[in-house]
Amino acid sequence: MKLMCFTLVFFYLFQLRAQERRTELGLVYNTETGYNLLMKQQLKYNQFLRVSLEIPNANFAYSGGNQNVFSAFIVGLSLGFEFHIPLAKRFTLYHGPEVTSRFSNYRAPDYYSNSIFAGIGYLTGLIFKLNDRLSLFGEVKHSFNFLNQSRERVGQGLTSVRSNYYFDSNLTFGATFNLKRNKRKKIS
Repeated sequence: MKLMCFTLVFFYLFQLRAQERRTELGLVYNTETGYNLLMKQQLKYNQFLRVSLEIPNANFAYSGGNQNVFSAFIVGLSLGFEFHIPLAKRFTLYHGPEVTSRFSNYRAPDYYSNSIFAGIGYLTGLIFKLNDRLSLFGEVKHSFNFLNQSRERVGQGLTSVRSNYYFDSNLTFGATFNLKRNKRKKIS
């Protein structure tokens, strides 16, 4: 919950600095990580900084006695850039690099696991503007990733560490809301 509050305060403070620049907040569904919060901040004309927070997933289960406690926690953060290419009045193509990190922790009565994930990728997407404030988008990201997992059997002293590199692709769909209304110039 503290992480969620920090993220919302961060997005709000970022908006205060951007008096004349466009800031967008959105909800995203990613085929790999599930739901994410997305913030886009315009840097220059047709260039955006994007920050995505994987909505923290925490699970806790208890079933009789002190030995039967199960828990899981996953959180991730992505940082990237978007370069926009207008195609038509309502359609925009975008592309850019993105760096991703994720941490997960699982505990069971006889099992413990930590995973650290890092990846760098390139995304390509299409934005459809419904109006001045609301946009829908879809994107594909191809990335090269590193995963480090450590596992331990409690009471047996068995620890295993596994690291691997891999390439993958994933799809993302979502909607963004522009916080600042675009001012339209009156034509005389």
